[in-house]
Amino acid sequence: MSGRFNYGAGDEEPSIRLPWQEEVVDTPGTYADLDLSSGFTFALTLTKQGATTSSPSATLTGGVGYVDVVWAAGDLALAPGVWRLNLTATTGGRDRKYSPDSPPFIGIS
Repeated sequence: MSGRFNYGAGDEEPSIRLPWQEEVVDTPGTYADLDLSSGFTFALTLTKQGATTSSPSATLTGGVGYVDVVWAAGDLALAPGVWRLNLTATTGGRDRKYSPDSPPFIGIS
């Protein structure tokens, strides 16, 4: 997923869906949906200019090929600017970082 999601400071809607695929091991250049529907925990941070970090309490729900982000009250009550969304899925003690070709950003006005 590439792009920028724009919100006003303090907004809670809309929620966002982040597609998540991984490259098939034996078939370079071929991607398949990652099944995140069970056995995963998720962590989300928003980083502004690499220094300021916010840890929202958003509800994160995985499915086959995606993670839904449902913002909680106050999650986006942030200083104006562009914030990078950082998402990690963990299962069995192993982390997977959400790393699309173009990372998603949250714009706060």
